[in-house]
Amino acid sequence: MIIEIFIVALCSVLWRLGGWDKAKWSGYRDVLIPIILGLWAGWETYNWVIAISTIGTYQIIRIGYGAYDPTNDDKPSFLGFILKDTEGWKARGIAGLLYGLVGAFPLMLNKCLVVGFSGSLVYFAYAIMICVISGILSYNKAKDWVIEPAIGALVGSIVFFI
Repeated sequence: MIIEIFIVALCSVLWRLGGWDKAKWSGYRDVLIPIILGLWAGWETYNWVIAISTIGTYQIIRIGYGAYDPTNDDKPSFLGFILKDTEGWKARGIAGLLYGLVGAFPLMLNKCLVVGFSGSLVYFAYAIMICVISGILSYNKAKDWVIEPAIGALVGSIVFFI
């Protein structure tokens, strides 16, 4: 339990560092978090195929979730560009849903194979939790120093569901 809390806190900090404009490297978020979650998944399931798959599927983080602002941002996030979401809360909500559904897919599939479909319902709840909380925080115009660590902690909280 203590290791899981440490991983969630670490994901929270790394998520913020990955989105911070003063950080020299953006890989804190989209490189280190998938590796940490994949290694933990492999450790918990004793299945390194799950570990490598989890590292791969959590690359969905790279889709981005920034608001669409063509006047001030010459390179908007992929998701913001597709949705043309100028407020950003829709993009963050959908990104959270994708993080939960795509990122945790190998873990959900493993749970389905081991205990059946009912065991995988927790992963759908995980995806909806990220979607709703990140969307609500963005809709209420919370500051980035609040939103980003919260989303990082939500993504990292998958360690409690493995």
